[in-house]
Amino acid sequence: MFCAISYPHQYTETQDGFEMIFSLYYLSRYLLSYGLNDLLEKSQNPIVFNVAAPGRTGEIQWDDLNFRENFNVMQASFHGSRLNDLSGVAFVESVKPTRIKYILYNPGFVVTEGLTKFIDISTISISGISPEESASLIMNRLENPPTDPPSAYEQQKPVPLTIETFNRENAQRLYQLTENMLRARTG
Repeated sequence: MFCAISYPHQYTETQDGFEMIFSLYYLSRYLLSYGLNDLLEKSQNPIVFNVAAPGRTGEIQWDDLNFRENFNVMQASFHGSRLNDLSGVAFVESVKPTRIKYILYNPGFVVTEGLTKFIDISTISISGISPEESASLIMNRLENPPTDPPSAYEQQKPVPLTIETFNRENAQRLYQLTENMLRARTG
């Protein structure tokens, strides 16, 4: 299960030279999903469970995946969600045949200490859920996975994979850009 995200208040780079949100929210999930592929295929019920915000609209910053130009923490986070949508599609397309179910999942606003430090609590107190409620929703989805990968949900409601954010050509474009970026870093 991929859940990690960080909300730095200013542009921050990792030691590898990637913007922090891009690195943690997208790139780490990309690397782990492909890196664990062989082990997952050998498991009884293989699932990649990517907690993000599937189905959000917006443009992909193709020339600035790292979001270096005009950094804004919320925009970088939304961008990361869009990248994760495409990454789920690309993963399923690129590791065929696969038994691995790839689930993109949005639990909604989960009222945690980290989130309340970043976002005005009055905004989320109306629609936020507790970590326990979120865990229950996640466990329900894991215990009742869909039959076909990829899939996307906002809490228990399916997000249609026919919307533009799951575009197959864009997914393959992102996959190639990410592979090229990683090759350039590792030589």
